[in-house]
Amino acid sequence: MRHPHIWAEIDLDAIAHNVRELRRITRPTARLMAVVKADGYGHGAEAVARTALANGADMLAVARIDEGVHLRLAGLDVPILVMGPTFPEFADRIIDNDLIQGVTSLDAARGLDVRAVARQTVMPIHLKVDSGMGRLGLMPDCGAPGRDAALPAVEEVRALAALPGLRLEGLFTHFAAADESDKSFAALQYEIFADFLDRLTRAGIDCGMCHAANSAGVIDLPQAHLDAVRPGIALY
Repeated sequence: MRHPHIWAEIDLDAIAHNVRELRRITRPTARLMAVVKADGYGHGAEAVARTALANGADMLAVARIDEGVHLRLAGLDVPILVMGPTFPEFADRIIDNDLIQGVTSLDAARGLDVRAVARQTVMPIHLKVDSGMGRLGLMPDCGAPGRDAALPAVEEVRALAALPGLRLEGLFTHFAAADESDKSFAALQYEIFADFLDRLTRAGIDCGMCHAANSAGVIDLPQAHLDAVRPGIALY
């Protein structure tokens, strides 16, 4: 049995409208980082990225190195954050394509640091904090359950920030349930993240750009807009 051809028609004007609306409701001082992972959620990463950047976004985020490389090869020269972890053996691709790497722990950062030092360069990184998602990230010892590490969380960040081949430019977390009608867990996650950020600041550690709000966070949790927001599905 033959199946009919199936296709999706992408309305870039609709995406442009969505980006402008997200920019309108975002704190004016916060940057807008458009998430175009998984080929722009199946809509075409390059076309979506260009549309987003033309309508209020000024940064991009992807999940994997190859997605960031694809955007670089397409000629996009804005900051691009790779949110997923990268093994040290692939660090050269991050360096060669001027990408920002997300890291989840001091140990993960050390592997990248070795390669960056060998290349006589400094790799920009954002540290992911697990505030309750339970997936990946540094667990702060300020209310997040299950932490078991050799160093207290603040000292782990201090040690990470001191690595010579890395430059800590950001700190971020991800909400597990911000799109549910009950925002209590998302609010708790934000409190854990904000408390950890406050403790880092009081310890004299500059983490750079702090971001937490995903699509639902942009819309429903304005207190979480911080220095940048990361809308993904809301773009589409």
